[in-house]
Amino acid sequence: MKYTIDRKQFLKKSCMGFCTAAVFLNTSHTAEAKDDNTELDAKQQFIFEWISCFLKTVESEVGEETKMKLMDQSSELCFSRFKEQIMKYKGDLPGFLTFLQNDWKIYTEYDEEEGVIKSAYDIEKCPCPLVHDSTPQQSKLLCYCTQGFNRRMYETILGRSVDASIKKSVLWGDNCCETEVRI
Repeated sequence: MKYTIDRKQFLKKSCMGFCTAAVFLNTSHTAEAKDDNTELDAKQQFIFEWISCFLKTVESEVGEETKMKLMDQSSELCFSRFKEQIMKYKGDLPGFLTFLQNDWKIYTEYDEEEGVIKSAYDIEKCPCPLVHDSTPQQSKLLCYCTQGFNRRMYETILGRSVDASIKKSVLWGDNCCETEVRI
């Protein structure tokens, strides 16, 4: 019997594999710091390389809209790591913006009349944990994950749909990362 999978199923399953690998990397990184385990290093390196290969394939073989959907789905994992912190500010946009500036060093500018929140990260390198520590993931696609993360954050705070976009990114060659959320 021949097993077939359509493109949508393939991308969905691949995205879940990407998310699973990202969780493993995040949890195993702490274990690595505590215990210099060669086997863990080899597994971690393999997963980093697998993710890098997957991202390169997506970059070259998939349309822009699908890329954005895949990475938006991946942002659910990142969001889940911070959801508890974010939920503390549900319904309190001014408090949340202050939290972002004080705790996460994300500087925000809120134009209430226009319904636009612009954010700039106080960084010189990408804030994504998949890009840090000299990992091979330098894919511009990861910025779409950040875009989805921002959308999820503000939808949680405001309790309604918002549009998020990346305006600048160090992975795109800019000197900083800037996002815009239209509420």
